[in-house]
Amino acid sequence: MKSTFSAFLLLLLIIGFASCGDSPKVPQQELQVNVDTLVFGSTYDFPSMDAAVSNILTDWAVFLEFRAEATELHDLKLEPLRNKLLILQAHADTMIVRLPDTLNTPAIESRLRIISTRINLLRQEAAKDRLYPKRVETEIDETNEAIKNLFVQINEKVQKDGIDRNRSENEKAELEKQQRFRDSIFELERQDQQN
Repeated sequence: MKSTFSAFLLLLLIIGFASCGDSPKVPQQELQVNVDTLVFGSTYDFPSMDAAVSNILTDWAVFLEFRAEATELHDLKLEPLRNKLLILQAHADTMIVRLPDTLNTPAIESRLRIISTRINLLRQEAAKDRLYPKRVETEIDETNEAIKNLFVQINEKVQKDGIDRNRSENEKAELEKQQRFRDSIFELERQDQQN
């Protein structure tokens, strides 16, 4: 009985070792994608800027340069993508430092910091030795979305400022109208008192 059990155990060990043999390995070259042929980024439509926004942004040259570079973040091979990301990162960092007073709000500053972070994450993903194209595309999409959110936030800020300015001007005009009306009543009362 003991010898049959030992033979059975030995047979199981032999079968186990035989099944653990080397599986055919796929060459490393087949696993990696040829990065020279990959094109990253699809065309992304950013929101347009209002005329009032364009007037404010003419003095913020780094933003205009950033917007021009960001709109070209599509159909790029890996090396041009890496170069463009360096430029975008420099512009994003500069925009945070040189934020105009009219746009210096916590919401806009946070959008700029998010853009800087998204660009940095995209740069890290594009710089990896083992490149995953799907991850790079996802990072590009998220970076574009962050840039779009900044454009929307700037438009909203300028529109809100315009509404506040119009409201203030209307209130001022109404107060002046009321003052002229009171002055005319006082003048009429004065004339009545003289007569």
